[in-house]
Amino acid sequence: MLPFRFPSLSCDTHCHLVGPPELFPFAAARSGGSEADATKSMLAAMHHQLGVERAVIVQSGVHGTDTSVTLDAIASNPNRYRGIALVDPSVTNRELERLHAGGIRGIRINLLSRSDAPSHPAGLLSLADRVSDLGWHFLLHLRSEQILELSDLLRNLRIPLVFDHLGRIDPARGWHQPAVKRLLEFLESGSCWVKIAAVDKLSKEPYPFGDIVAIARMLVDAVPDRAIWGTDWPHPDRSGLRRGVVPNDLELAALVPFYAPKAGLQHKLLVENPACLYGFP
Repeated sequence: MLPFRFPSLSCDTHCHLVGPPELFPFAAARSGGSEADATKSMLAAMHHQLGVERAVIVQSGVHGTDTSVTLDAIASNPNRYRGIALVDPSVTNRELERLHAGGIRGIRINLLSRSDAPSHPAGLLSLADRVSDLGWHFLLHLRSEQILELSDLLRNLRIPLVFDHLGRIDPARGWHQPAVKRLLEFLESGSCWVKIAAVDKLSKEPYPFGDIVAIARMLVDAVPDRAIWGTDWPHPDRSGLRRGVVPNDLELAALVPFYAPKAGLQHKLLVENPACLYGFP
């Protein structure tokens, strides 16, 4: 498969940084882990190889709510980078303002381990209200069935929502499954987005992952102004990797024309939509 040539100012909206721990210590719960470094210089080298000029750094759970590693990378090139934070619901407004000044534009909310409504939905509603004036969004990491189970709660979050990793749609159930239909309803509302990332973990097929690629293509066709793309570098959650093998980022990038076959759609997916959502110049 031929390499994909990214348009100018393309953005990788989902990548992570890890360490080095001597500069950016791991969270206490992960201090005994063996995570490999994924530094800002390594990230820049990967993006240079792809031809990607902008990126959104999603705070890694390895570092918990200490956003120092993310803020450090953004500060090194504020026109190139934005960030998504992990925060405690009790975070102060002053801290939120500090994060905003440092280039943070949203909060990742991990609902993946819950089977029904979060234990403290009022806390999510309050946090959403507090960041709304900053223009932030929630990056929702959840299972596809939770798109249905939590619909009422999600509709009451009065800020933009981004469904991470294609809402973790199960491609084996096809695009007519209820979760896909509900996801489309959210996207068509005009205040939600879907992120095409981690397709290698979602697919039930070998590369080029035709089952999940077909669903991503359908979503881009249906809501071209509401789709964004990311690498998921350095591909954490290794338990979800195929046979434990880290995917080749050039091969993942080569799938972009499958999601968006025309140049205009590619420009929306990679340039216009991220610039709108994350406030790039």
